Amino acid sequence: MSKDHCEECTDLGCAVSDHKELSGLRESIFKLRYAFNDNETWEQCAGRVSRAISSVENNGAKDNAEASFYAILMQQQFMPGGRTLRNAGKNKGMLLNCFGLGWEDNIQSIMQLVYDAVVISKYGGGIGFDSSPLRPAGAPLITQGNHSESSGVISFIDVVNYSLDIIKGGGDRRAAGITFLGVWHPQIYEFIEKKKDEGVWQNFNVSVAVNNDFINAVKKNKEWNLVFNNRIYKTVKAVDLWNTIVKHAWKYGDPGLINLDNLEDCNPLYYCEKIATVNPCGEIPLPVYGACCLGSVNLSEMYDPNKNDVHWKLLKEVVYSAVRFLDNVLDVSEYPLPQIELTARSTRRIGLGVMGLHYLMLKLGIKDYGSKDSIEFMEGLLTKFRNYAFEASIELAKERGPFEKFEAGSYLDGAFAKTLPRRIRKDIELYGLRNGTILSMPPTGTTSLVAGVSQGIEPIFCPIYKRKYNEGGKRKQVTEMDELFKQFVMGSKDVNHFIGAYDIAPEKHMEIQAVAQQFMDNAISKTISIRNDYPVDKLSKILLDHIQDVKGVTIYREGSKGEEILVPCDYKMSKDKLKKLAEAV
Repeated sequence: MSKDHCEECTDLGCAVSDHKELSGLRESIFKLRYAFNDNETWEQCAGRVSRAISSVENNGAKDNAEASFYAILMQQQFMPGGRTLRNAGKNKGMLLNCFGLGWEDNIQSIMQLVYDAVVISKYGGGIGFDSSPLRPAGAPLITQGNHSESSGVISFIDVVNYSLDIIKGGGDRRAAGITFLGVWHPQIYEFIEKKKDEGVWQNFNVSVAVNNDFINAVKKNKEWNLVFNNRIYKTVKAVDLWNTIVKHAWKYGDPGLINLDNLEDCNPLYYCEKIATVNPCGEIPLPVYGACCLGSVNLSEMYDPNKNDVHWKLLKEVVYSAVRFLDNVLDVSEYPLPQIELTARSTRRIGLGVMGLHYLMLKLGIKDYGSKDSIEFMEGLLTKFRNYAFEASIELAKERGPFEKFEAGSYLDGAFAKTLPRRIRKDIELYGLRNGTILSMPPTGTTSLVAGVSQGIEPIFCPIYKRKYNEGGKRKQVTEMDELFKQFVMGSKDVNHFIGAYDIAPEKHMEIQAVAQQFMDNAISKTISIRNDYPVDKLSKILLDHIQDVKGVTIYREGSKGEEILVPCDYKMSKDKLKKLAEAV
């Protein structure tokens, strides 16, 4: 392990006295998903990535930038998006994870989206698009004559799914996407029910796009029109439609929810672009041909054991380096389509998030994820995290200039900008911002596994769990222990404050997301985990109470997707039993 990063030092590179070794599952995932070849080590990967991302620096800054990037990667204080880890340093490497697309209600536009989706998937990128503009089944096709009718929006999503199904993204993974449909669309019921059968639209996450008019109609038990092109196809009870959405999310894990009003009302770039969609996990609202440039600070590595506090100075340094890193990625990356490059360079959208939040809380001894104490801690932490990130983007604007479409007056009139501290607003007015959006909360699924910490802002899955796998044609399972829980057990530390995702009340999950959203100019990827027997009517009330405070919601009920790879186990046992189990796994 590295030596402690001292308070007085400002050189991140000094923290690299040796490096973090990967082993077990962490090493397997790294080799499978991110390594340049089977022989590349994490140290070599950090060197490859830091050299590539610093290559666009001017000569005077390149060495320092490369050293700081190497340090934060080497110690896993910062983890960039998966495409960046895998492709940085490769010839024509595409370093961005996901992209926004859009289509209009004509065959040329529909097939253009199919083409764009296939090209992006070939590069290994995910896609998101709104399907609401396409007419419903049975709608007339005036130009075709002879009473011709449209096959409808569902059929064209089928076309996109089929096209993606035959593309193995980037040569190493299945294509991924998200599509959503407005709650007013005449085919909304068919859309909601589409994924109840296993294997249908397996390349897509699906969500229903709601707005405040619909939510208010549900709360007041009003009627709701299903409409397209000013024609009312059907009138339903808003609450009945809401209940259908919630019941399917409860039973099948789909659909999610997207709050369209919050996406647009809180869009920092409202004056120069319209939000058209989100990325596959929902943490980045995007315009058509927008791109995700993602990375996450590892909060678990920001713990100062000497003070039992957050190492605030180190956090600030890592955030500054991470913002610079992500801004560089936009200039280093290859782009799958020229329209995407133009959009990315004009607004320089990035999404810096975190991983290891729950690990940090556990190290600090904060009990009960979602409690008042945890919320107050998170508010203080994310206030500083947000401020550091905006300060870093302002410093880059001084050095490199603000993003092309920056307009001080318009930007500062935005809803999110008005929440920033006065001193930061004044600096934005004076110097501008390098990045049109800055903060997000990605899920960090596999990158957090490589780093060996809790995912995003999620709680740990369970302190002890069983992992199922196939071997030799047989289904097997092995008992595993959360890495930090195991460290605590082996160190004879108190573990009474450890808790798993299913042990946390859904309203606490929602509260964590709603609080975190206040500090993000993009959005948040978070799963609301519920037990198999959790009542659907209680879930409905929680969602209705919180949907106007967030930009999107994903529900996962235990067992709703069939057999699960991970199964939680009882972890309330004596210290001696825990110690024996920790030694065995």
